[in-house]
Amino acid sequence: MDGGDREPQWTRDEVLLTRVINKSEILVYNGRTIADGIKSRIKVDGVTHAELAPGPAPYKIAAFTPVKTNMPASVKMFACEAAGAPLALKSFFKADKVDILWNENGMPLCTGFSFAEKEQCT
Repeated sequence: MDGGDREPQWTRDEVLLTRVINKSEILVYNGRTIADGIKSRIKVDGVTHAELAPGPAPYKIAAFTPVKTNMPASVKMFACEAAGAPLALKSFFKADKVDILWNENGMPLCTGFSFAEKEQCT
């Protein structure tokens, strides 16, 4: 998924479906019976990119939040079905986008980031 994520993502076995909503949360649905409604909500203020791990259950998702005033960018990893505190967190200064890479079984998480130099007016 890329900036502003609106496209849903399914786990490889289609058990779960995730979707970023309003740059504030990730919704998790049963991927086979979406009409049953939301299974869990993962609150992530300012999230612009999320990526599901490719491995089997327990399912994980990584969420990227870019730099905000006085706050570094971050990638947080969450358990999809037990929304709560992040399982892992990594902060980056000056990062404005990220590539989230998982190995075949969903661990470990590797991130690559870039940032744009901003011109300063004097």
